Amino acid sequence: LVDYITITSQEAAEVQDLPSIFERHADYFPVGVALDERETVGAAAELTTRHFNQITAENHMKVEAWFSGNSWDDRQFGIHPQAEALMDFAQDNDMGMYGHTLVWHSQTPSWFYADANGDPLTNSEADKQIMRDRMEEHIEDVARLLSEEYGLFGSEGNPLVAWDVINEVVSDSGEHEDGLRRSEWYRILGEEFIDLSFIYADRYFNDVYAAPGTDRPVTLFINDYNTELSGKQNRYYSLIERLLERDVPIDGVGHQFHVSLSLPVQNLDQTIERFRDFDLLQAVTELDVTVGEPVTDANIIEQGYYYRDAFESFRSHADVLYSVSIWGLTDNRSWRSAQAPLVFDAGLQAKPAYFGLMGDADSLVPRVRTALAFQGEVGLDSFDAIEWQTLPLNDVDFSAAFQTRWSGDQLTVYVAVDGAEDSVTFSVEGDETTVERGADNGTQATQEDGDIWEAIVQLPLAAEGAIGDELEFDVTVGDASWGDEGATGTLTLVEELSFTEIPEATVAPEIDGEIDDVWNDASVVTTGRTVEGSASTNATANVSLLWEE
Repeated sequence: LVDYITITSQEAAEVQDLPSIFERHADYFPVGVALDERETVGAAAELTTRHFNQITAENHMKVEAWFSGNSWDDRQFGIHPQAEALMDFAQDNDMGMYGHTLVWHSQTPSWFYADANGDPLTNSEADKQIMRDRMEEHIEDVARLLSEEYGLFGSEGNPLVAWDVINEVVSDSGEHEDGLRRSEWYRILGEEFIDLSFIYADRYFNDVYAAPGTDRPVTLFINDYNTELSGKQNRYYSLIERLLERDVPIDGVGHQFHVSLSLPVQNLDQTIERFRDFDLLQAVTELDVTVGEPVTDANIIEQGYYYRDAFESFRSHADVLYSVSIWGLTDNRSWRSAQAPLVFDAGLQAKPAYFGLMGDADSLVPRVRTALAFQGEVGLDSFDAIEWQTLPLNDVDFSAAFQTRWSGDQLTVYVAVDGAEDSVTFSVEGDETTVERGADNGTQATQEDGDIWEAIVQLPLAAEGAIGDELEFDVTVGDASWGDEGATGTLTLVEELSFTEIPEATVAPEIDGEIDDVWNDASVVTTGRTVEGSASTNATANVSLLWEE
């Protein structure tokens, strides 16, 4: 039983008086954001209307959102209240609505692909026609309903300006010659379903329910993720070529760009540049930039520079970019919230990412040099320990290089120092320790190694360390410091490093789908750690490793 409850109201978040993102890009492209109804009221709505002039329904215009019922024959069709709230919000605030998505392999009722008895449709000609008819009826129903509620497309009252007609049809691997995902749509109709989705969308959004005198008022996009990676990009490119050869009425190519700090911004730029080969618009449809886990101040700062460079690239391609949309308003509402991927934080405050995308270099905090300190104990006399060989050393200009491990309340540092220098100084949370060449005591050991000398030093921490802790840290040799421009760097304490030794193959295994006996000698690792998504749904794998010259 609960007999006493105290409810305390949170202070209302204040929206900062900052220059508008969309006004900054008024001469380039609309800037959009993915929302649901929660962002249409209060301070979140104020933040949205200040900075964005286009919105996307993150979930509530996908196929399943339009239906209730347990079969095609007993289905009830209607606009989802969340989608209606977003359409109203766009209409009231003179914003464009970018629809997402008319046809997708996911978030589509399973009965969409079943007959009246609940059995899966086949690829017989009769079942193919059922599937064609259902796709057309769904697309027409969406167009008809939205035009009845908001006016014909292209008219002043209807905010809908674009659709991701079809979403994520390209395979993640190259196992199929056509490069396409083997979805239920594909199983029944083959590649034809992609063509049909655009034909029907064009028919109903740009003709039947289009305002008189308008010319293609709704822009029709294909959309996919990982288009910045070479393999999938090649398959996407080939599909676009085939669609254009067949005169499919496609207007644009969408790039989701769900990326991380580890992916060079150059990949995004090169992707847009490559698809300029086609006489099509392009759109950045679902941009977010994860910073890794744990989230550190240094990586949040680095994220600001990533957004800066990404938007510099986008602005350079403004002549082909229809819009750029960020996939969520605030970090806590992101599908990748654990890695803080967005421009505003949970308190609706601008992150460095905001100042970066605005091109406001003066407001960007200087970069912080960062490194990971993996958990583990290494002795003072362990100059040849495997721990110091498994990762590249962190350079201190051209004067030294170091690596770290931590355990309990102690940080252990290995450093290799140029022979011209006779001492090295470490700073941990402001406490400095200097190691002289030739030192040998209970916490310091050194040895000569040709033109360099090496040291291992054990540095005390103020408290017991824990995974995720961040330490102010620097290494100084002569006039050179590891921290940028004299600023102290950051060490992040993380779990023990996973590594394995890979045996040499006695004979080269044949890549033919058969498991050769030589694989019995392989080192095997298991991908058992969840880095994104739910641990209950993610797959694991056993990976066998060999090497040969």
